[in-house]
Amino acid sequence: MPHVDSIGLGLSPSVTPLSYPGAPVPADGLLVGPWLYPVATPSGAANWFDALVQNDGGPLRDRFPHGPHPMPDVLRALGVAGPEQRRPVLAIGSNASPGQLLHKYTAPDEHTAPVVPISVVHVPGLAAAHSAHVSTPGYIPYAPVRVPGPEPHTHRLLWLTAEQLDVLDATEPNYTPAVLRAPQFPAVLDSGLPLPEFTLYMSRWGVLRFPETGVAPAGTQESVYTRLSALDWFRELMPESRVSALFSLQALRQHEHRRLRVRDALVQHHLAVDAGLS
Repeated sequence: MPHVDSIGLGLSPSVTPLSYPGAPVPADGLLVGPWLYPVATPSGAANWFDALVQNDGGPLRDRFPHGPHPMPDVLRALGVAGPEQRRPVLAIGSNASPGQLLHKYTAPDEHTAPVVPISVVHVPGLAAAHSAHVSTPGYIPYAPVRVPGPEPHTHRLLWLTAEQLDVLDATEPNYTPAVLRAPQFPAVLDSGLPLPEFTLYMSRWGVLRFPETGVAPAGTQESVYTRLSALDWFRELMPESRVSALFSLQALRQHEHRRLRVRDALVQHHLAVDAGLS
């Protein structure tokens, strides 16, 4: 897995909002700036950081020989916080996208590359829906929702330092962080290792529900805007919706007062419901 742009993972939904939620990593990896390194956990490993990082070039080219190296050694060589100083944070929506992480963690005046280990994780009873609000870039973002049944749902997990978590908090004004724990939410990493607890961000506005189908499963921006544009009140608020989802998104991106009107209307029309995670 080389540069994220070359493998289609470099788009940031904050910059190209119609692409929301962006493309998540397909497997466990280590994001070092725009370079995504494959990560594999050996059989019998006791912890996630027993994983091996495959050096295939990029920023590690001059630090290690080609081949696999222990995660702690790689983090140490990069001069960043080790595994014990990182907290698991479930990424619902664009935070699972390397392009969005680079957008959030790379300041224009800094040259330091963000370093984020990313794991695939499976959690029964926890799915992604749409939050009942419109984000500043104009998309209707994802939010976690509790669902019935034992079927595990696949998500991405970020291993963040305290400083990285502070940055993420600042980018999520419409969400509240919470900690979920086993056995209520028995998360399991793709490697088979159990995860005792993790942090996730719950929407302050609830999740989107359509009367005929219930809570709307997370989908594309085109699909959710198409469903909203079938509602009379939404067409009145957003005449652009008669043209296309892109026109609605662009109009909402430009006007905060219209985003707030849509958010309030979702509540008034009973399309915003509790996510069941309180």
